[in-house]
Amino acid sequence: MTPPCATARKLIEKGALRLAQRGVDEAGQHSEWLLSSVTARPRLELRAFGDIAVSAQEAEKFLELIELKSEGWPLSYLTGEQPFCGFTFKVSPAVLIPRPETEGLTLRAAELLRGAAGPEILEIGAGSGCIACTLARLLPSARITAADISGAALAAARLNAGELQVADRISFLSSDIFSAVEGRFDMIISNPPYIPSADIAGLQTEVRFEPKLALDGGEDGLAVLRKLITGAPAHLKPAGILALEIGYNQEASLAAFLSKRGGWENMYISKDDFGINRYIFATCNSNG
Repeated sequence: MTPPCATARKLIEKGALRLAQRGVDEAGQHSEWLLSSVTARPRLELRAFGDIAVSAQEAEKFLELIELKSEGWPLSYLTGEQPFCGFTFKVSPAVLIPRPETEGLTLRAAELLRGAAGPEILEIGAGSGCIACTLARLLPSARITAADISGAALAAARLNAGELQVADRISFLSSDIFSAVEGRFDMIISNPPYIPSADIAGLQTEVRFEPKLALDGGEDGLAVLRKLITGAPAHLKPAGILALEIGYNQEASLAAFLSKRGGWENMYISKDDFGINRYIFATCNSNG
């Protein structure tokens, strides 16, 4: 048995100092989270009982993670987890890290379908599966198809569906937007890439570790959103709903595009919790 080499308090202090030296905000909290992940002990326990012994192997792993964090790696990739809508999702560099803005999209979508009998939902760009799995938990009668072009993302989504015990109601589909989609749905939902290509290089360091495929929305950020709006009517039932997360200041262009395309009604824009116009919802009145 390897003898303990340090206490939790000393390691947290050491990790926090290293992160602070590299300009990482909230260095102490990040250090606590990383040690909590390595030792599988609650963060508050480590804080309250700082004399807890940490093994040599755990200390070594912790210091490796501190170095990665100091280089800009997102905390969620280092711990392998991210909370979303009250659930915990496994994440890796293969998938976009679930964010509060997408929680807003998911909860609003669930409310629109609440009371519907056995709604069928298609998610384009499943990523970690956070939207599909959460909707499956919130809407017990729903059947969901989760589509993504990335095989690694689909594997992550399957893993999370199993962890959250909803795998029996989610089908996973390898598809480039609608390329392999068949049938019609009561809702199509997506948090697509919507950042303009030229803006990718200027993103925060942490974001640049995330998959570019899930971020880059083309020259003006709207390339995938336009494809979703154009292709959705062929895959929505009458009065089916399109639910999209969008980027900052994109609402006017997309509303105009929806109006120009025709076949949509009851279009409205909703703000996120930060007061930004973040979601577009529209009802299909066309058979595509």
